[in-house]
Amino acid sequence: MAPTQQTAAEEEAHALREFKIKRLIVGILSLLCLVMAGVSYSMAPDSPGAFVAVCSRLGITLGAMWLALPELRPFFDKLPLIALAILLPAIWIVSARPNLFRIVGSLCVVIGALIGISKWIKRMTGKS
Repeated sequence: MAPTQQTAAEEEAHALREFKIKRLIVGILSLLCLVMAGVSYSMAPDSPGAFVAVCSRLGITLGAMWLALPELRPFFDKLPLIALAILLPAIWIVSARPNLFRIVGSLCVVIGALIGISKWIKRMTGKS
């Protein structure tokens, strides 16, 4: 019984290391976006343009996500990879164009519902 407990503990330690690495990556991306926005703004302060707006919004959003990640860890552990692959570009699009929130939000809800329905159908039919 001891090897099973040790294996479970090792798996938990490995998952914690992976989580810390992912959090570090999100933090680095946030800082990178904010630095790019600052450098771009300092190059042309008279007309900052869309690039500065997108980088600053994305940097702030990723920074907030970095701060919230310890609380969101159980959510991200259960989140399928496909949902994460849809969610991150959706955040990027909404950061770039806030007016598209209704469209992108609706698409995310529909895709999430389809993923949930497909899991429910697989569970009901017994297929993996």
